[in-house]
Amino acid sequence: MDFVFDGVSAFHSFGFLLMSAVFTLIGGGIIGYYLYWMFKAKTVKGHISGVMVSGKGHKSKKQSDNGESYYPVYSFRAPNGEMIEQVSSAGNNSLFGKIPGESVILKVLPYPPYRAKKFSLGFLVLGLVFLAPGLYIGSLAIKDLEFNFFTLLIPLGFAGIIAFKISKFISNIPLEERKKGMKFLKAQMSGKGMPEDYKFKITSSDNSGPKRLLDNDEIKMRLKSQAKAQRIVGYITILIAIGTCVGAYFAGEHMQKYMNEGVSIKGEVVDIESRYDSSSEGSGYTYYAVVEFADHEGHPVRFRDSVGASTPMHKRGDIVDVIYLPDNPQKAIIDRGIMNWALSGGLWAVSVFMLYLTFSSFRWTNKYGERGMRYKKRV
Repeated sequence: MDFVFDGVSAFHSFGFLLMSAVFTLIGGGIIGYYLYWMFKAKTVKGHISGVMVSGKGHKSKKQSDNGESYYPVYSFRAPNGEMIEQVSSAGNNSLFGKIPGESVILKVLPYPPYRAKKFSLGFLVLGLVFLAPGLYIGSLAIKDLEFNFFTLLIPLGFAGIIAFKISKFISNIPLEERKKGMKFLKAQMSGKGMPEDYKFKITSSDNSGPKRLLDNDEIKMRLKSQAKAQRIVGYITILIAIGTCVGAYFAGEHMQKYMNEGVSIKGEVVDIESRYDSSSEGSGYTYYAVVEFADHEGHPVRFRDSVGASTPMHKRGDIVDVIYLPDNPQKAIIDRGIMNWALSGGLWAVSVFMLYLTFSSFRWTNKYGERGMRYKKRV
């Protein structure tokens, strides 16, 4: 049984390490990409000269409620003085921030072909959203990692599978395409930009590909439709914001009671309780620590931790910090420091984000919802 338990424990630990690595690499990659452009590229002023549509909107001038993506066309002056028009590589299903005539601040790489991108702090925040949980999960996984035979076997097996998949994928790429890709990577790493024969730019005059340029009437029609939808979104998000705000308040009050009236003491993990959960999305066990301590009168008290996980966060015999209320010791909690406020803090963060979405939705509606008149004046 110890052999099986070691295998299961190693598999769970590796799963958390893998999750941590994925989140950390994604977050670190996004932040690194952002910083590369911030320090490497030049800042230039430009404007949006048009909007291109892909998906169902590419085939018909009638608006499609689903399957349309919009890409702004940036016009800017390159570092060599040349006026360039370039379609953004980033698009979504909203016209917000893509209205022709609006000014934009762009980052442009200082070597040809001059690529332009629009960045905001939201890009950096997105990276932190992935990076912070990745580092936290990784620290917990490393802390609870126990080295045994499976700790080495499982990563080696996984690495072998990944290496086999990558080699098979590369072998299916034609030799000429592989050479072209290597040439591109070398040029990028050397800081010389893309090779001259590397086709990259797509201009708004090119309607032969998967995108086409919208005319003014099409833009106004879509603006009016999206403004109505944004107003509905605004009402929904403000209701969610109010609900999460109320939840955050009561969760904070509950934890504040433990901080003000609770007694701190040491407890011991005496057991690990497992509960089987079956749902439409999957099934598995959730593990909870069972902790025992002596209250202020010396009476032994045992409670089950309210926080569970798919792999045990504690082992039998672990000494943990406990907070309990003198009038109800059975409602004790494990003291996790700042993480005690994770629920209320998370709800507050969701509430603020929902309020921001509400503000953005109503601003969008007020700006472009009056029969598209604001847009008509701009163009």
